[in-house]
Amino acid sequence: AESAAREYDLTFGSGLSELIDPGQWAMIAATYASRALEGGLFHAADPSDAQRFDEVATDWRFAAEAVAEALKFFPPGAADLPPDAFWSETGREVRETEPARLTRRRLEDDLAFYRQSLDDFVRLHARP
Repeated sequence: AESAAREYDLTFGSGLSELIDPGQWAMIAATYASRALEGGLFHAADPSDAQRFDEVATDWRFAAEAVAEALKFFPPGAADLPPDAFWSETGREVRETEPARLTRRRLEDDLAFYRQSLDDFVRLHARP
């Protein structure tokens, strides 16, 4: 699995996570997206910082890839995740308090937004 992940440039692996459940993946994605938004503001104020550019781009990429990990838990054609997909306290808490955050539609929308945000950031701020 690790060699396949490297071959296809998959940051978090090619299979279904056995360590992190979809609720945790959604929270990880939100954390990376928040970091990217904040870092993007600092980068706009000082676009000469190449390291910050790389950090923001990486945060958007990781946000998208974390959502993609959560999406792997959906059974084919299902709009919602089954209850047994959540085994961590954090994952179950997200499912109980914010169930709309964990629908297929919402996660697919988040994935599209994070990917578009990465593309926009690179297009607007990459050095020629």
